[in-house]
Amino acid sequence: MRAAASCGALRHAARMGIVGRASAYLPRGMEAAVGKSTDVARAKARRVKGMIKESDGIALDDERLKAEGRREQAEARREEALARAARPSSDRPSSER
Repeated sequence: MRAAASCGALRHAARMGIVGRASAYLPRGMEAAVGKSTDVARAKARRVKGMIKESDGIALDDERLKAEGRREQAEARREEALARAARPSSDRPSSER
């Protein structure tokens, strides 16, 4: 990781919308390697979000919210599978090779 950035650099990054993104703190060329791992994590987080929506729908007896949660979980599973397939085999745990 890079050393702490100056205030001017942080303000510029905020204007560009890259504060908080992993690629903002990585040397050039590393964005692609890390991007695939973060895609898997992002898909898992989206799946959890869908689970929460579904459970809220069950608790509130709201069929629309339950269906939306299930749909979001299905989309996240597809995204996760695509992200896992796109990762180079060296990034995968030995159980996935």
